[in-house]
Amino acid sequence: MSKSAGARMDTAVKASTTTQTGPAAVTAGFLNTDWSPRDVPDGTVTRNVVLRTADTAAVTGSLYWHGKPDTVVCVMHPREFMACHYLIPDIVESGCAAWSQGSRSVGNDLRLEHEVALFDVAAGGRPTKLDSLEMPQIDGFVFVAPHPGQGLLLMGCIDPSVTDERDPLSVESSLDPLDPKNGFAEPPASSQYQPEFLERYRAGQRARVAKLDAIAKDLIAARMDARKRSKDGGDERLRRAGAHTAIMTVWRTDADPRCFDLSIDPSERSYGTLWGKDPRASNYGAVGFARNCTPEAWLSTWSGLSSNAALVKTAPSIQQPTLLVEYTGDVSTFPSVAKEIFASIGSSQKSHIRVRGDHHGRALAKGEELGRNIAGAKLRDWLREHFAGTA
Repeated sequence: MSKSAGARMDTAVKASTTTQTGPAAVTAGFLNTDWSPRDVPDGTVTRNVVLRTADTAAVTGSLYWHGKPDTVVCVMHPREFMACHYLIPDIVESGCAAWSQGSRSVGNDLRLEHEVALFDVAAGGRPTKLDSLEMPQIDGFVFVAPHPGQGLLLMGCIDPSVTDERDPLSVESSLDPLDPKNGFAEPPASSQYQPEFLERYRAGQRARVAKLDAIAKDLIAARMDARKRSKDGGDERLRRAGAHTAIMTVWRTDADPRCFDLSIDPSERSYGTLWGKDPRASNYGAVGFARNCTPEAWLSTWSGLSSNAALVKTAPSIQQPTLLVEYTGDVSTFPSVAKEIFASIGSSQKSHIRVRGDHHGRALAKGEELGRNIAGAKLRDWLREHFAGTA
């Protein structure tokens, strides 16, 4: 693909999702559509492509270029639509081409498995088999408002007070983040959780994730056992059980204490989570991280204990020049997390910049310049410094 575009895929960008500019109650979800192609430099050429992955899935890609760039910046998210990402105009203005790699799981976490998502990434380069995967070689990374990995992100916000996974209203009061006895205050006032509660809370989160891991493994084992026995002459019921894939419903996954108690890992963030400012609606509502997923998707993507899609595990292998952009008002990546991610990056040529803005680079106060504009200018400078004129 990159050869036919007159450029090579040298630089990969793992960027966050984006929303409309200006204040909004919800900043998560399928909201990556506020940028218009009119904002790219005059004369920019756009090409939309349909690709086949190595495992024959169909995915899309969009290429933007101006002039004759020799470096391509690849933008991708495993479950978000990135063809209109707000940094694409800045990438093109830097002198690079921008390649937006589509995913087979856009807007749908149900079957999102990171091992499979790698095939989508590779479709923009060359075909591979997962057991001998050779990803396209790249020359640099840019992380924009990165979280530590979906499993670790969920580990921080899953509600440990759930006592029965079949009952979304079941509550262990001693772990309830919305109980005033534990330090909760009605919004917009900041809650005040004590260290002892937080220690039990974090332990409870790990325990709940471990319980969900066990449920997922049992579901997979039951299916595989039925499949095996049906091949050995089992009846029709076993054949159907072997073909059935269960769907896990994981309730109450939006209860990170840092979003309600602003004194924990303090930053310029406002009260609330990516899903809104009402902790009852966002935690008990129908929409949220990992709400419905297959057992394989839970273990691959959403389990902070089982998933390998975690930067603390993968970032040490990065040796290329790397830029990390942190937004100071982010409600999903907190200052200590950003520092941990940056420290885990193996490259000796790495830069960490902090930009005033929310998770999607919107202004924190009326009249302020958008954080995404500042981040875009920093990105242009970094790309020109490291990749301008790359042959």
